[in-house]
Amino acid sequence: MPEKDEMALVYYNLGNAYSELGRSTDAGDAYERAFALNPSLVKAGYNLGRIRVETGRYKEGIKIFEDLLQQDPGNSLVMSALAWAYYKNGDSSKAITLYKAIMEEDPVNKDALYNSALLMSFKGDYGDAYPYLKKLDALEEADSYIYKYLGIAEKELEISSGTLWLEKAAESKPGDAEILNLLAEAYNSEKRYTEAVETYDKLLSIHKTGDLLFKKARILLVYIEDYDTGLPVLEEALTQGLSDSIKLSTLIDYPDLLYPDRIKTVVKKIEKSKASSGN
Repeated sequence: MPEKDEMALVYYNLGNAYSELGRSTDAGDAYERAFALNPSLVKAGYNLGRIRVETGRYKEGIKIFEDLLQQDPGNSLVMSALAWAYYKNGDSSKAITLYKAIMEEDPVNKDALYNSALLMSFKGDYGDAYPYLKKLDALEEADSYIYKYLGIAEKELEISSGTLWLEKAAESKPGDAEILNLLAEAYNSEKRYTEAVETYDKLLSIHKTGDLLFKKARILLVYIEDYDTGLPVLEEALTQGLSDSIKLSTLIDYPDLLYPDRIKTVVKKIEKSKASSGN
């Protein structure tokens, strides 16, 4: 073996040692030396590119991975790393295209399946993402993110309300506010009002806001017609304040309220209290 190649391996192994110690800068320097000494040492180039991406030097990482693919066009590991670098650099479309190229050769490549499914979902391309999301579930590779986006996709594509998947997501990642909010809305759309209220209670135990309190109060007052429970919740919601996206009129003007005057009394009470306090 030529001396330069031997030194390249020494620096490559040194880079690995630094990586195990969490010394990314030193590891990157060692891999860079190894790769400079032997540009055909793909594993050194791969690790260098990976560190460049991990430390936010995305364009450098992309250049390294693109050069590596010139040497070894079918290397799925490098292709996957390059796709991720494209995504981190803000080019999801390029990343998805490359992940799809990987799956043309390896249809069950879990890394490509997972990341392409998520990237399509991030973009709101649920029609494209859905087959990948379902495949991950069939391969038993789904986690809370995959379950969440399966729920969102089925709702957006009008396949279902997404409740089944959102329940799995909540079970997989208990206490996730975004998932719980989506699940509460799904229960509400299915007229499973008691479960919706219970889910809002879980959300409120994490983060109490006027908007969440109002959503709970609206279900209690409009659909369950439990005024003894709902009116105090409404009062607390109005005291905390509502965002512009939450319209009090959607409750006050609801045509089939059982006791509209009791609701208006609470609203006037809070308005009067805020006026007197100068809020």
